[in-house]
Amino acid sequence: PDEEALVHAAARAGAELVSKVNTLVTVKILEHEETYEVMKVLEFSSDRKRMSVIVKNPQTNELTLYTKGADDVILARLKKRMNNQTNEKDSKNPVLDEVVSALEDFASLGLRTLCVASKSLTASEYKDFDESLKAAERELVEREYMKYFNNKYFDCSYTKKSKFLFKYFIYSFNFRLSFN
Repeated sequence: PDEEALVHAAARAGAELVSKVNTLVTVKILEHEETYEVMKVLEFSSDRKRMSVIVKNPQTNELTLYTKGADDVILARLKKRMNNQTNEKDSKNPVLDEVVSALEDFASLGLRTLCVASKSLTASEYKDFDESLKAAERELVEREYMKYFNNKYFDCSYTKKSKFLFKYFIYSFNFRLSFN
């Protein structure tokens, strides 16, 4: 329902998806078509309470991070970013105050709210992010693999453990090689 509402709202505002072929997405915004390359998608999770996508404009090579998610999560990150820019803990920002006021008005009407934010990225920021994400993914896969392996093989009797110990080292060795 949320995604469908977003698609309808975007269309009424003059933005629509024209095509998606592999990683290329073409959108029409107020009768002007633009194509972007989807570089990364960070799926929604209940821990993050948001989803993000990084796109690249092939004509300008400009990278942009777009994030949509729960208003409290997006606003908290926005406030933190604004405070870091001004070096003040609770600096007032009229735009942010207006957004918070609008969200409170929507909530008082019983409406669900969602925030969307964007940030331009430098090539260096994207490279650092991509490397960090790949390292985290490897670590997660290793952890899940070991959890599976421990449950599958080390829950058996001692004699079976000794039989599978060699397999563990073979699997572990092959697993490590696949990430190098």
